[in-house]
Formats: sequence, C-alpha cells, structure tokens
Amino acid sequence: MWIILTLVAVFLWSLVNISDSYLVERNKHIGHPIGSLVLFSSLFGFIAALAIFIFTKGSFHLASSDIVLLVIAGFCNLLWIVFYLNALSHDDVSSVVPWFLTAPLFAYILGYFVLGEKLLPSQLVGGVIILIGGLVLSIKTNREEGVKKGYKIIWKPIILMTLSSLLIAIWGILFKFVGKDSGFWVASFWEHVGLGIAGIIVLVFVKPYREGFSSMLKQSGRSILALNIFSEIATIIGNLLANYALLLTPVTMVFLLEVSQPIVVFLLGIICTIFFPKVLKEDISYGNLVHKGVSIVIMLVGALMLVV
Repeated sequence: MWIILTLVAVFLWSLVNISDSYLVERNKHIGHPIGSLVLFSSLFGFIAALAIFIFTKGSFHLASSDIVLLVIAGFCNLLWIVFYLNALSHDDVSSVVPWFLTAPLFAYILGYFVLGEKLLPSQLVGGVIILIGGLVLSIKTNREEGVKKGYKIIWKPIILMTLSSLLIAIWGILFKFVGKDSGFWVASFWEHVGLGIAGIIVLVFVKPYREGFSSMLKQSGRSILALNIFSEIATIIGNLLANYALLLTPVTMVFLLEVSQPIVVFLLGIICTIFFPKVLKEDISYGNLVHKGVSIVIMLVGALMLVV
C-alpha cells in the first residue's frame, strides 16, 4: 500500500514540475510570470488551511512560539518556490529538478544540529556525490555561431536551486520540530496559514509580483487558471499521500522511492518533447540524453547513500 501511495505522490509532483515549466514559459507575455505563480501558490495556502480546519477535528491551539515557527516555515515554503521558479526560467526542467536531491543533505545537516539526529560518514559522502552529479549536470556546451567553444557551468540555476533546497530543509525541520508534538494536521494548518500570510505580504509590498498576478488573472484565460489550480491540488495531494505513507513504513523506504522523481521528470520531458512539444520541448539529442542520464544516476547514487 505504501509503495503505491509514494509512487502516486512522486508522479503527481513530477506532473507539477512539468506544469510549472510550461506556466513559466507560457506566461512570459504578462510581464512577471514567476511573481504570478508564486502568489497563486502562496495564496492557495489559505484554501488548504481552511480545508484542514473544516475537515479535521480537534483544537488548533498552540503556544505562540510554535505558531511563529510554523509561520516561518510557511515563509520558507514561499521562498523556495521563488528560487525554484527562477531556476526554471534559466534552465530546462530535467536539469533543475535533480537539484532537489540536495534537500535531504541539508535536512540531515540541520537535523544533526537542531534535532540531535545522527549524521553518518556515508551520508556526508553521499551529499558530496550529489553535488558532483549536479555540477556534471550543469555543464553545458559553449557554442559560438554553431561552433563548439568548450564547456561552461551554468551557475545561476545551481545557486538558485541550492538556496531552494536549503529552504525546503529548513521548512521541513521547523515543521517536524513542532509537528512531532502538536500533531500533523495542527502543524499543517498553521504552516499553510504562514504560507498565505507570506503571500499577502508579497502581494502588498512587491509591485512586480502583484502586477504579474493581476495580469495573469486578466489575460491568461481559463485554461491557465485551471492548470494553476491543478498544480496546487496535485502538490497538496502528493504531500498528503507521502506523509501518510510515512505512517505505514520506515521513513527510509519512502525516501528511497521519492528520489526517483528526477527520473520520472526526465522521462516525462522526453515524452512531452516527442508527443506534446507545445507543452515542453527539450534537447533530446543522443549526447544530451547521455549527459543528463549519467548525471542523474550519479546524483541518485548519492541520494541513496543518504537514506540507506
């Protein structure tokens, strides 16, 4: 049962990655597509919090300090999305998503200092292997007028995705720090409230994002809005399925399946490029496929060393 739940969650997250890439590209005409998607995701936090409040029984009362920590976790939830979407605007989705494999490394390091969790030497080695694989993945052919001029590393997506993964780890550590005592649904409620509050702050004080969000609502049409809604619902369902799977089996087993997400995104990218090029089009030349395939395998080996 837990295997099915985890695999469905991974597939849903992969679909969201493809959807995000499409939305960033499709909404470029509105002026600030990233801002519009960030606000849509963050304000959806209020909807998720309301749903939890309505369908979950019990008290949502927490100590003020715990509420503050969960609200901060909600802010981290918004910020990682900002960095991730900006990375998508600089590189293709199959090159960006594997960098999420660095999030467990940051989580283990933070967990060691914050939660007192043990960090094994093999996990540190695994983290180094992930970083090496990511650097290999980020090497691009440098061409001038169609002539190969050597290779270069595209640093901006690396920096953005490293920050994104660090924020995901901080978000997870804060959530676990409070949620292990308060309960999953209570912590989820306040974390989503924090995400919504972060969205309101951005809406009020970040003019380019506000204008991009307004333009998206006015110009993008029903299909784009429907795709945004699908992405948010799929993300929430995937999170809930994965969290429920954690209750049925050791955490390590769930993590072992979750690291397959870059492979799923890689395969979906190939399928979309061949059959649905209007949705997503990537370089599927033999050399590029081998390059990405080898890089992802290296990162997966490192990720497995983190959780085995």
